[in-house]
Amino acid sequence: MTEPAKSALRRLRNLRHLTQKELADALGITENTVANWKRGREINAEP
Repeated sequence: MTEPAKSALRRLRNLRHLTQKELADALGITENTVANWKRGREINAEP
């Protein structure tokens, strides 16, 4: 994930006071995926 995308997700989470789990649930993805994005790891599409 690019730095601008990571920054945008961080701002969204902070603005909405969301945990990684809450963001993941809202996006229909796993918490691990959000954590990987935060760390800058590339991920595969989830089923």
